[in-house]
Amino acid sequence: IVSYSASYNFTLNGNRTLIANFTASGTHPLGADFNADGGSINWAQEMSSSPSFLIIKATQGANPNSFLPSNMSGAPAVTSGFTFGLYDYADPDEYANPSSNVSDPSNSSAVIADAHAAANAYYQIAKSYLTTGHLVPALDLEDEGGYGGFNSPYDSVSGYPKWTWSEIAEWIAAWTTQLQQDDPSLPAPILYMTQGYAENISPQLINSYLSSPITYQLWVADINDSPNIDPSPSIGSWPTWAIEQYDWPGTTPPGDLDALNSSTTLSSLEIQTVP
Repeated sequence: IVSYSASYNFTLNGNRTLIANFTASGTHPLGADFNADGGSINWAQEMSSSPSFLIIKATQGANPNSFLPSNMSGAPAVTSGFTFGLYDYADPDEYANPSSNVSDPSNSSAVIADAHAAANAYYQIAKSYLTTGHLVPALDLEDEGGYGGFNSPYDSVSGYPKWTWSEIAEWIAAWTTQLQQDDPSLPAPILYMTQGYAENISPQLINSYLSSPITYQLWVADINDSPNIDPSPSIGSWPTWAIEQYDWPGTTPPGDLDALNSSTTLSSLEIQTVP
């Protein structure tokens, strides 16, 4: 892909529309991620822009309610040039389901139990799309901000427990363990995080909580206030990044813009075989 220009049009709940126009050049297949929040998606409009991939929110923590839109059955078939996948928004503070939050992140048993519940909830809702040709599972790691996530060392939200980087890494490892228990054929999830998270949560730190090390791929947020892909985001000891979220349209509902690393192929982010 030498040059790519696209217009994304997301219509949710029948009456709210976001149009995100962008142009990017280089060898970066482009796509988008968004939260349809249980509304509808106009698949024909989305596909008219010929994206290479889409990533859609499926769950938020152990909330039993699906965040998938009601018309996922209208999703296009995956092809050699297009695929889509689903992500879980990590929410151990359970903004969406406060009755089961982690009150003490230093309690390893509680952290692990919460991550297991979240991964299982994700699997039960997303499993129809965790199949050959779809994107690998995705886990969205963000600061609390009052809307769910981790009250990390970078965050300071009253009323929520503080998490260390190691405690967040333990949660990620436990989430991964449960997902692969639900379906041992699934690959490790791709992890969405900011550059600050990437600098503090290394793959080595996550793997220190696993009995056997696995290879995670990185989906890094690097917003430049313009639709330009940064070839060298700050990612700490991560060897490279696979997807970069490089722009926010800044409109509600969200539809954030993503690009593959020039050295990453779409097929390398797809589930290869599921028995």
